[in-house]
Amino acid sequence: HVDVAVSPTAFLADSLRADGLALRTVHIEPTGVPAAASSPLLAEGPLRVLFVGTWVPHKGPQVLAEALAALPEGLVEATALGPAPFPAFRSEVVRTASGRLTTLDAVAPSEVGAVLDAHDVVVVPSTWAENGPLVVLEARSRRRPVIASDLGGLRELVVDGLDGWRVPASDPGALEALLRRLADDRQQ
Repeated sequence: HVDVAVSPTAFLADSLRADGLALRTVHIEPTGVPAAASSPLLAEGPLRVLFVGTWVPHKGPQVLAEALAALPEGLVEATALGPAPFPAFRSEVVRTASGRLTTLDAVAPSEVGAVLDAHDVVVVPSTWAENGPLVVLEARSRRRPVIASDLGGLRELVVDGLDGWRVPASDPGALEALLRRLADDRQQ
């Protein structure tokens, strides 16, 4: 018997209801991150893309790798950052990217802001319904747009065309087309 439930996203509250939990009163309280100063975006050179997350299939680095492999060399500089509990999976993803993806191990939380500032856009290509990935909130606090899969709580966190873009989940072609458009717009 719960009188009031608090959820960071409507997606999670709706999921709990769909699973049969009777929630009479729900307050949506988005997760927050401290506001931060950020560096301005550079307007020249290749589009600098960042993936931050654990190297596991449901986080979607393989989707980014397929998109990168389809792009002309030099159009985009992509970096993937995060722990790799399955090194063979990370190696496979890097091979798929055809030399277009630089990898970094996890960094201390105090260093994440500098890594975000060194990139133009953050990609969250999740293949499952994320609730509210912290990396989206951190990117927003650093004034970096986010390209996210169009599912789950990401729909609430990323307003298409306003603070980022949403693409269909597990669709490297759609991600490639958006990255190409952003990189081309940058060069004009």
